[in-house]
Amino acid sequence: MDDQQSHQDVIRCHLCEIPLPSMHCDICHEHLCDECEEKHLSDGSKEHYIVPFRLRGCTPECEKHLKEICKLHCEDCNIPICESCVSSDEHKEHTHENILTCLTAKKDLMQKDLKQLENNLFPKLQEAASNIEKQRADQRKHSQKLRADINAQGEALHKEINTIIDDMRSNIDYMDSEHKQAINIQEESINHTIKELSQIISDLRTLLDVNDVCKVSKYKSRNEEFKRVPDQFAVDFPTFTPQEINREQISKQFGFLTKLKITYPVVDECQITDESTNMDNITMNSLTCGSDIRESITPGIKESLVVVAIDIGSAFSGYAYQYRTDYEKETTKNIFCPLWTRGDNNSTVSGKTASTLLLNPDESFNSFGFYAESVYSTMFMDHLNGDFKNDAFPNKSPSDWFLFKNFKMKVYEKEVLSKNMKIKDETGKKELPIRTVFRESIGFLKRHALEAICKETDARSDDIFWVLTVPAIWSEPAKQLMRVAAIAAGIPNESLTLALEPEAAALFTKEQKLCRQIKDGKIDLVPFTPGTTFMVIDLGGGTGDITIHEVQSDQSLHEKSMATGGEWGGNKINEAFLQICKDLLGREFTQCINEYPNEILEMQQNFEFQKRSIGENTGKRCLYIPIPECCRRIPDFEKKIKDSAKYHGLDLKVNRGKIEFPNEIIEGMFLESIDKIKKHVGGLLDYNFSVDAIILVGGFSESKLIYSSMQDSFPNITILNPPECGLSVLKGSVLYGYQPQQIAKRVSRYSYGFSIRMPFDPDVHRSERDLAHKVGSDLEDVFRPIILAGETVVANEVREYKCRTAGLGLIQVEFYGTRDCNPKYVHDHEQFKPEFPCLHIGDIVGEYKFNGKPDNDEVLLRVVFGHTQLNVTADFFVKGKKELMDASFELLI
Repeated sequence: MDDQQSHQDVIRCHLCEIPLPSMHCDICHEHLCDECEEKHLSDGSKEHYIVPFRLRGCTPECEKHLKEICKLHCEDCNIPICESCVSSDEHKEHTHENILTCLTAKKDLMQKDLKQLENNLFPKLQEAASNIEKQRADQRKHSQKLRADINAQGEALHKEINTIIDDMRSNIDYMDSEHKQAINIQEESINHTIKELSQIISDLRTLLDVNDVCKVSKYKSRNEEFKRVPDQFAVDFPTFTPQEINREQISKQFGFLTKLKITYPVVDECQITDESTNMDNITMNSLTCGSDIRESITPGIKESLVVVAIDIGSAFSGYAYQYRTDYEKETTKNIFCPLWTRGDNNSTVSGKTASTLLLNPDESFNSFGFYAESVYSTMFMDHLNGDFKNDAFPNKSPSDWFLFKNFKMKVYEKEVLSKNMKIKDETGKKELPIRTVFRESIGFLKRHALEAICKETDARSDDIFWVLTVPAIWSEPAKQLMRVAAIAAGIPNESLTLALEPEAAALFTKEQKLCRQIKDGKIDLVPFTPGTTFMVIDLGGGTGDITIHEVQSDQSLHEKSMATGGEWGGNKINEAFLQICKDLLGREFTQCINEYPNEILEMQQNFEFQKRSIGENTGKRCLYIPIPECCRRIPDFEKKIKDSAKYHGLDLKVNRGKIEFPNEIIEGMFLESIDKIKKHVGGLLDYNFSVDAIILVGGFSESKLIYSSMQDSFPNITILNPPECGLSVLKGSVLYGYQPQQIAKRVSRYSYGFSIRMPFDPDVHRSERDLAHKVGSDLEDVFRPIILAGETVVANEVREYKCRTAGLGLIQVEFYGTRDCNPKYVHDHEQFKPEFPCLHIGDIVGEYKFNGKPDNDEVLLRVVFGHTQLNVTADFFVKGKKELMDASFELLI
């Protein structure tokens, strides 16, 4: 039985059944021995194609010519072809070879490659992999040695400083001893004289009471010798003159730490593969290159011991930080925000301080926050009392100092920002570059955070990763400005990222236990579950930002609509309050603002903190706002206020130096902002954006008026105002610093692209601007989109574009951004679409050696959609070899 089965398994000639035939007919699909090959070919009724048995099945049927087999291979097209194909125009001038020859050559190459991979390349990679642990050990060892050397140098420097301090203290002790001894000697001399005088006085009183002539006649006056008081010595007290501490000079004396340098060899040439169809002279393609294995697609958040988030708000600013050890235990655990105090008795405590910057007359930093407001007010009070004196600036008055408030809104108001844009200070008479104002503000919060962290731990500045918050609805140049200011303030670019404020609030909210859940008969509060869609309304002092996110199964967030918003913040209420004051006192109040800004500032502070109680059931029917002293000096100010209030229909009273504002008037100040918020939210919901909850965050959202109004307007949606809503952006930004990938998808607010040159086509280019062009002429400013406004952006998504140079030794690719969702050109927006300016946001420029011939060499643009940035690199290829690398810049999205 086994022999019979074995006999059947042997491959045999189909004609004579001799085992193991050597040939095969690929058309008839029959096995043939050498003797039967000729007999098989003698059948002329059909075509035959005999191949060695091992190459059977290698001749495919032609896709274009039925029942014909492909005996040839076209080298130009790299496809099998039949004899009919050879005679066609498509392959007429191409090089052909026998398909069996091609197959044999390819298999020989594959065998050779396999041998090289198995015997050479793979063992090398295994060896390299085995060396990784050694590299890690070397890295740890070297890092430990560096730290030890630096610590030793630090101890040596501390020792020298301590020695200097001890020597000076010893000198002080010696001089104290000399001074005390001189004082003691003088004291003994004076006490001796006093004792002697006391005795003489006593004797004189006794003599005056008796009439003994003998004793009285013996008396001699000694007053003359006591007229001279014992000499009082003069003292020149020693002084200590501290020298300015020059950090840079100390750093140079301390030592130098070179930067880490990692050099990678280029291991092969670049190859462009998988080309798709050509569109607008740009070809979508992929790139493979062994040397590119090292390139990270998007820069990740560095491993840091602590993440610090800085929030420069329109009205209030602050920072928060969290150590990595706390984050890894529980994401929202121990996110620290310092407490700031205000007022003469430091009675008011807040998690943020005022966004107020005070600069000296020479534009150097003075102070920030509540303290800056206090310093400014004190200077003016001293000036009014005639007591103002400043040793550093002896010839200056308080009006020469720079005070900036609410400067963040100056950036929001500008769609296009110039590098040298300036803003006026509170006096309206002086101005400084806006970059200076942001740089000094960020710099203060950075120094304050560093001091707190270094006081608590042994962490260093390079152990910190920084996150800077920006409104999502800001223009791109405004976001760029914040990054530039932060870098100028001393934050390294590689240790810095920007976080969009409503996204940060969404991250923090997602981690909170806000949702009611019943499970196994138990009621509990849990975080948002996958599939939940929620809207975040971030209401600060200046603007309101709105985003909608959906929680995914991996707990990441997908943005469902592009960020929107408007100028609806709490400052609108403050502006309305000031306008009422101007209506009540007219030009005299404006004069008070200019001449006594400190007093008006105190009144604004008082109103800012009292307005938060509006809407609460406190039983108070009025706000009592103290009238500044400068206003009380206006003749008949009480009568003027009452008459103006009556004229404007305001039910106001003046009582004991305060204006009584009924709650109804204050609530009316809120109406404009609240109505705009509700209208905008309603529009989003009408646009088929269904949400399960609306989350109110930001300082302005703490107003009970806003919360109750949203509940009344949207009764079918859960409205939440979570704990620490005023700090949600700050704390969420810390979480973003650790896990930016939690925002997995965004909706782009801008269309991004680059300018290309292409022939004018009347069927495609029909706008008015093209009437001057002739068919065949070139358009030089066509907008080639990378992504359009409203499209979803996936984090770490890579897109590549291939274009060609002009071949004149220069590469220049110009990048643009616009809120237009269908841009055609980069220069026609000012004329045809003024509401959507097209912003030039950067270039990639490079030079190469020009050989005198316009070769139109290739430029590959690689675009990576980062977390809050668009990273672009350009690789230039001359005959397939990469000549230009790492020409990159960043665009904020």
